[in-house]
Parts: sequence; structure tokens; C-alpha cells
Amino acid sequence: MRSALLLILLTSGIAALNAAETQQETVDLPTVLKLVGAQNLEIATAQEKLREAQAREDSTLWQLFPTISPGVAYQNHSGMLQSFGGPVSDVNKESIQAGAVVQVRLELGEAVYRRLAAQQLSLAASHQLESQRLRSILEATTGYFELVGAQAAEKINAEAVKIAEDFHRQVQAAVTAGLTTKGDELRAYAQLTRTRLAYQKSIDARRVAAAHLAQTLRLNITGELRATDQHPAPLALSPGSNNLSDLVNLAVQHRPEIAEAEALGSAAQENYNAARYAPLYPTLTAQVFGGGLGGSTSSSQTSFGRSTDTLVALTWKIGPGGIFDSTRERAAQAAEAQTRLGQERVRESITREVVEALSSVQVLQVQLQDAAKGVKATQEGLQLALKRREFAVGAVLETLQSQQDALQSQQDYLRTVTELNKAQYRLKSALGE
Repeated sequence: MRSALLLILLTSGIAALNAAETQQETVDLPTVLKLVGAQNLEIATAQEKLREAQAREDSTLWQLFPTISPGVAYQNHSGMLQSFGGPVSDVNKESIQAGAVVQVRLELGEAVYRRLAAQQLSLAASHQLESQRLRSILEATTGYFELVGAQAAEKINAEAVKIAEDFHRQVQAAVTAGLTTKGDELRAYAQLTRTRLAYQKSIDARRVAAAHLAQTLRLNITGELRATDQHPAPLALSPGSNNLSDLVNLAVQHRPEIAEAEALGSAAQENYNAARYAPLYPTLTAQVFGGGLGGSTSSSQTSFGRSTDTLVALTWKIGPGGIFDSTRERAAQAAEAQTRLGQERVRESITREVVEALSSVQVLQVQLQDAAKGVKATQEGLQLALKRREFAVGAVLETLQSQQDALQSQQDYLRTVTELNKAQYRLKSALGE
């Protein structure tokens, strides 16, 4: 009885585990676009970097305010001590001081340029967040198109297996009836095994695409993610102009990477200005102590009374980190030159992306027309071949070839549609849209 109960529990547990593993979720393109903005890890990381940059910017403002240090100090001296006039005597004394110190140490030039640089770094982080959002959206949309194409390829290969199995049975019957040879039956079987192999590969490709998209959207990776669209349809995302120069100018105006590089360049410029001009500004030091002081000697006791000390100073620094520090200025100048070179690299990279995406869209649009015609022609040829009832010499080979041509043309069409949709989104992303 106990063994039977354990067997039932084990069986139900395995069934529940299999049900969890095969849990199916469906998404469409609008849902993908919503999820990637709300759950993507890369976007969340960029948001935290922006918060960090904003906090650093705020810290440069708080450094302008004085600090308050409340506390209590006790001091004791025993032994020889020299007085102000010069004589040395044996003195025993102690004192206690209680109050608060208000202190300001402000490097005026450094504070000004540090805040200006921090503001530019915060601005650069905001543009970095936007560029990461565009990259994540592009990754999610292309992943969705890959999944739709993989699902359609799996369906086509499944249909190809059915056709190959049916034709193989027909050839077997023809061999039994003496209408064709055993070699034709073996060729039909070989074709069947190839289509089954292609079908298994398409299942794997669909699962890989689903796992990749689920990771991007932070969905259940172990589940079965399916796209709502069962067959890829060519999109028509017009860039507004087919003139390459216009598109490049549009991308330069709208891409957040350009604004990010410019903000980083401005921050480097402020650091260079700090190296040149900040040492010329004085450092302000101010300190005020307010509280009480009390003390005693070995022979008399003094009362605890109010005590105040005030210090204000303006100083300049000469040497390393200050005036005449040419090494700091050269380092800042080199860093500023690197940011200018980085801006040029970003512009060239964006130009290349626009050129590649536009070229892909234009070429794939032409290929799509040919692929559609190829699917229509091969489908008609396959239907004619399958309707034949006789198995004359070469008829089997012709039918097998028709099956291969039909399958290949459908796969070519799927790949072309998928790549065209991806290329159009790459072009939109390259334009900063």
C-alpha cells in the first residue's frame, strides 16, 4: 500500500514538473516592445548608472556647504612645560572643551569646474540610457522576428515531412506492384530522412530563438515561448527618404550616442579648464569653534566658561596639483583630445550603420519579389509532380527534386522576409527612431 502511494506521488510530481517545463506563453510585437522597456536588465543597469551620475552631480553642490562637527575634548599635562616667556617649570594641568566646529574648506576653482564636469557627465548618462533603450528595443524586435521565422520554418518542415512520408508510401506501393525499382524507393526514403532531419533542426532553432527572446524580455526561459504571428509578413517601415546623405544627417541629429559623446567631450573640456585655471583661484578655509572651556591646576580650580575661536584664510597652491603643474595640464589636454577622437568614431560608426541598413533594405526588397515568385513556381511544380500516377523512368527523381525545390524556396522566402523586417528596424534604430 505504501509503495503504491509513493508511486502515485512520484508520478504526479513528475507530471507536475513536466507541465511546468512545458508552460507556454505567447507574445506579440507590441507586447515585446512594452516588456523590453519595463524589464530589460541592460536598461535597468543604464538607469542605475544615471542615478549614480546624478548623485555625483548633487555631491558637488553639497561640498560647497560647511560641515559641523560637535564633540568633547579632554586634555591632561603632567611634567615640565615651557611658558610663553621662556622659563621651564613643572606643571600639572588639565582642561575640557565641549562645543561644535563649523568648518569650510573650499577650493573655489576646483569646485566650480568639478560641478560643471559633473553636470556634463550626468547629461551623458541620460543619453547613454536612451541609446541603451534603442539597442534593447532593436534586440527584442529582431529576436521576435527570429522566433516568428523559426516557428514558420518548423511548420513548413513538418508539412514537408508529411509530403515525403506520403510519397515514400506511394513509391513502396509502386515497387510492390512492379511499377518502379527498389532504387527509387531508397531515394524516396533518403529524401524522407533529410526532411525529418531538417524538421528536428527547425525545432531546435525555434527553441533557441524562444530562449533568447525570453532572456531579453526576462520571461520564463525554461517555458515555451511562442509568437502570436504564425507567419512572417513583410513590413513597410518607410525611412521618409531614400537619399543617403539626408538619412545620415538625420541620424547625426537624433542618435543619443552623438549627444552622449558631445557631453563627454564637454566634461573633458571642463577638466582641462580646471587644470589650467582652477589653481589661480584661492582656497578658502574658514573655521569657527563655539562652546565652553574649563580647566584646573594642582592648586586651584577654574570655572567652565564660554570659548570661541575663529579662523579665516585664503591660500594658493604652487607645485603638484597647483600653479605651474604642467603635467596635470598635459594629461587633461590628452584626455580632452581622446574624447574628440571618440566623437569622430561615433559619427563614423553611425554613418556605417545607416549605409549598411539602407543597403540591406533595398537589396532585400528586390530579393523578396524573386523569392515570392520562386515559391509560387516551385509549389505549382510540386503539385504537378505529386498528381502523377505513373512511375516512369525519372519520374521519382523529378518528384524528389520538386520537393527539395519547394522546401528550399519557402525557406528562402522566410529568411528574406525575416531579414527584411530586421533590416528595416535596424535602419529605424540607426536613425535614432
